[in-house]
Amino acid sequence: MQLYLQFGHGMISMSKDLLTEWRGGGVILSPRDLKPPQLERVAEDARQAGAEPLLDPQCYVRTSDHNKLTAHAYFECYQQYQTTDFLSGNGASSLLAELAELSTKIGIHRHILPGLYAEEINDDWFTFHTNIIAAAPKHFGNDPLLATVALASDALKSEETIEQIVEAVSEWDVQGVYLVAETPTGYLADDPLWLTNLMVLSSGIKLAK
Repeated sequence: MQLYLQFGHGMISMSKDLLTEWRGGGVILSPRDLKPPQLERVAEDARQAGAEPLLDPQCYVRTSDHNKLTAHAYFECYQQYQTTDFLSGNGASSLLAELAELSTKIGIHRHILPGLYAEEINDDWFTFHTNIIAAAPKHFGNDPLLATVALASDALKSEETIEQIVEAVSEWDVQGVYLVAETPTGYLADDPLWLTNLMVLSSGIKLAK
């Protein structure tokens, strides 16, 4: 099993030390905490340590107002479009074009695709992800793709939601899933239903290969 550090504010030094010791695994870079030149440096440090850098575009909420995140060209593009442009227009392709340009500069070769944070799953959520996945090969070529599934804590407590996602994932043309699960009670979760459904969802995705 490979471990990937979820990069956060103030973690550059610690991440370098751990990755150097591991000589494997990787780090998931955060554009919310790093400007483009910093992303390039940290990614190169990870490679020098024998680890793989990934980039989480953090497109969970299009109306985000975090200044570092919204300063990235791909996120500026994301906010220029309306939600409908990602459901039936060229929003997905335009967003991925900007994201691919950043990924090339950083040297990313396995791509976490943009995904919406969901308090509940509906047709628009599925359409957004389907369109992103369909447009991705044009911009990332044959590189492996990871679909983002980002769920609010209440959404993860719904068995119907879990079933719908597992069914959809089995049809997505991706090589993996980047699963982001909001905890119901602070940093560490102890809700038995939430924990059970997280394991059911993870195993369902795994069984879908």
